Amino acid sequence: MRTFESIRTVCAACSLLVALLSCGLGRHPIPAGVYANPSGDETISAGDSQLQFRISTDPGHPETFVDRTYGYKVFKYGQLVPGPMSSGEAALGVGRYRWTWDGKDIIRYDRRTGETVKFTRRPPQ
Repeated sequence: MRTFESIRTVCAACSLLVALLSCGLGRHPIPAGVYANPSGDETISAGDSQLQFRISTDPGHPETFVDRTYGYKVFKYGQLVPGPMSSGEAALGVGRYRWTWDGKDIIRYDRRTGETVKFTRRPPQ
């Protein structure tokens, strides 16, 4: 009976450890600042816990921008997940892209076209 209790205690401790570690892995804050695409017309402003996107999401109308602010998480291998967002935003807005953080730049990958755009931090003014 004592062995069963010991195993149960170890399993509970391991579960707690995994839960705590997974919370830590999902948060690698992006340094505060404004990140811009090469032309400078699209930007992502990073704060302590939020990203403010000013990006074009309609290839047919590249002059039209959406302005949205989301909380975010960066996972172990750089996957950047903004949210929460509505199903419309996920399908047609900011969520239609795959986002990553490479430790220096925010990278947008368009799943539909295969285009990759790098948002680089502007020097502080």
